[in-house]
Amino acid sequence: MEQNNEVLSQILKEVQSLGVEVGSIKEDVGSLQREVDSIKNDVGSLHGEVGSLKEEVASMKEENEKRFNQLEQSVREINDTTRNIERKQENQEEVIDLLSRRSIDLEVGLKKVR
Repeated sequence: MEQNNEVLSQILKEVQSLGVEVGSIKEDVGSLQREVDSIKNDVGSLHGEVGSLKEEVASMKEENEKRFNQLEQSVREINDTTRNIERKQENQEEVIDLLSRRSIDLEVGLKKVR
């Protein structure tokens, strides 16, 4: 019987030791669960930030397209204005040539009259 008591005592010690180990494992699992929850929260936060960044990028693209279109329009207007100025300068040169020739013709005519 004494041997049985020793065996039972040994079994009891092992069960108690297993209980302590199970408690430790439960604590580790709880700690891991908290870490997983924290990671999930971080991932959720990152998803929100990514969504916000996507919206900002889309807004910037739209704004850049508008600016590009405005620049294109401005360049077209500048080109048109430049062409108009060139045409006017050509016309002015023709008028100056004509006036110069008339002036020369008048001087020649005056010399003949004198």
